[in-house]
Amino acid sequence: MKETKAEISVFFALITAMIFALLLGVLESARTGAARLSMTIAVNSSIDSLFSQYHRGLWDDYRLLGLEQYAYEQLTEEMAGFLEPYLKAESWFPARLDEINTDQVILLTGENGEIFEEDVLDYIKFGIVAEIWDMTEIELFDSGVKEGNALDGISDIYDDHAAAAADVEAALEEVAETSQRAENEVSEAENELRSLNGRSFIKCAEKTIDELNDIPGKVEKYEKNAEALEDELKVSRERLNSGRDSGEISEEVWHSINEDISEYESYIAADGERRQEIVGLKNRSESDISFLEARISEAEDIIEFIENYEPGEDEDELDERELWEPVISAMESYDHLKLTCKYGIEDKETEAKLEGLKELFSKTDLLDLVLPAEPDPETEKLELSEAPSHTAVAVGTETRLGLIDRVYMAQYISSFMNYFGRGIKDDEKAKGTGGCEQEYILCGESSDRENLKKTVKTLVTVRSGLNLAYLYTEPGGEKKTEARTLALAVTGAAGLTPLVTVMQFFILSVWALGQAIMDVRHLLAGGRVPFMHDKDSFDLSLEGLLRLTGNNIEGEDTGKKEKGLSYQEYLKMLLFIGHDSEMDYRVMDMIQLSLIKGQTDFRMDRLVYSMQAEVRIYASHLFSSLGFTNVFGSVDRHYNMSISTAYSY
Repeated sequence: MKETKAEISVFFALITAMIFALLLGVLESARTGAARLSMTIAVNSSIDSLFSQYHRGLWDDYRLLGLEQYAYEQLTEEMAGFLEPYLKAESWFPARLDEINTDQVILLTGENGEIFEEDVLDYIKFGIVAEIWDMTEIELFDSGVKEGNALDGISDIYDDHAAAAADVEAALEEVAETSQRAENEVSEAENELRSLNGRSFIKCAEKTIDELNDIPGKVEKYEKNAEALEDELKVSRERLNSGRDSGEISEEVWHSINEDISEYESYIAADGERRQEIVGLKNRSESDISFLEARISEAEDIIEFIENYEPGEDEDELDERELWEPVISAMESYDHLKLTCKYGIEDKETEAKLEGLKELFSKTDLLDLVLPAEPDPETEKLELSEAPSHTAVAVGTETRLGLIDRVYMAQYISSFMNYFGRGIKDDEKAKGTGGCEQEYILCGESSDRENLKKTVKTLVTVRSGLNLAYLYTEPGGEKKTEARTLALAVTGAAGLTPLVTVMQFFILSVWALGQAIMDVRHLLAGGRVPFMHDKDSFDLSLEGLLRLTGNNIEGEDTGKKEKGLSYQEYLKMLLFIGHDSEMDYRVMDMIQLSLIKGQTDFRMDRLVYSMQAEVRIYASHLFSSLGFTNVFGSVDRHYNMSISTAYSY
């Protein structure tokens, strides 16, 4: 048998095996890259499917997206369920799931309200077409509300000072009345002395001393009131200057009001001249008391001499006038305590009426003054123990958003939350907490009535300040002139000019507050009130103001109420001005209380907004696991693949 050499066949066999191993290695490398791509698509698809299970009620009612979960394990289990079909499919990419680890699961209630704001703004900017204020209105409301609050604070401060000024005048009037009674008694004593009625003179002189003894105490009361007013004015002036420097009050309004406010300081300055005379009464009264006591002692000696006098045979009849002449002459040097300064309030009835109105507006429950007969807000407490604002890790009063974003947030709340008098949907008036969801977001109290009460107080404060600004800047100044005329009548035309201006400021501030009560009353009844009044819309006359009582607070109605902002628009304005992270959580409170009616276990802090996940997959080699490829080296039949993914609404 012929022998044939096989070196070349073996060589080609080995070369062919090596080429096939190389090709299979290249194929396996390509397949592994494709497997990673396929698994990445599968993982991303699974997290997309997971987050497609957003809470339907939350979206339908509030257009917010959130994935409800009860535990993080639920997220991984559901995501694994969505990934399973991809892993079980027969393909060139055999693999099985090892584990899923979640990372950075962010809840809708997280980041101190920032996540909720992002969810809202994503919808409100692009999801609806709404009428938003233009930039001019936004800036007007922003500055106007701040100015209204500042001016109301000024009027409160100086209203108290006006009352203190009235106390100064009342104390001075007491001093004057006491000194006048002393003058009346001493005049009577002088008459009795000239009539040689010694005992009547003593009686009248003693009454004079009684009155004079009261003068030091009344002077000290006057001094105490005057010094307290002076100290308060210094503190208030510092606060006012600080408020002006902050830019909350416009220069026009400031200069108009500051003219009157400056009269308070000049009132104190003018009062300094009076003080010298009034304070001097203490020493003068003490001197007069000593003087009268000496005259009484002289009179008693004369009376005793007359009563014990027994004339002799050669003596003339006793000349009593001659005996009394030294006392009569001495009384001519008596220091009469007649006040030369001007003082007092002439029309005390009107002044008391204004003080009563201020007290009525300030201390009475404003809600009782402005609330229409229907509807009556609920007094039942809201169940807030598990509300986001009570359970969140951090709830602060930060304001992170810019001007326009705050307007968008206010627009969202206005669009989806109820308010007093009407629900968002006419057939669902009781949706959520009832009728005062927006009021709760503003105030955070535990019942509709308390929230409406605080909202009304805020509105009255803002409107009072804006009304005061109008009264001071009204074209023509008719109402300011009316107030000054009344101030002259109250203080008396001959009174101190600074006191007239002090009273004028007080009248204007009470008038502005009275109109604010009327404004808010009209808003709650469904009417409109301009942000800044004009001659027609400012419909409370000064006479009408003085007719107001606790039982008759309706005031006047000119019927010119067609223009201006509605109650809902005022709420939106307050929501825009005061927006902070605390409000975000109160909005979440209202959403939770609403949705919990249909799903008792619904909680806002179970809603996932975004999540990151790491998926570990146990994959198998396909081509490189064939037996003849292992001849050239050991290759693991399996390998781990780690894929990161994330999702955010």
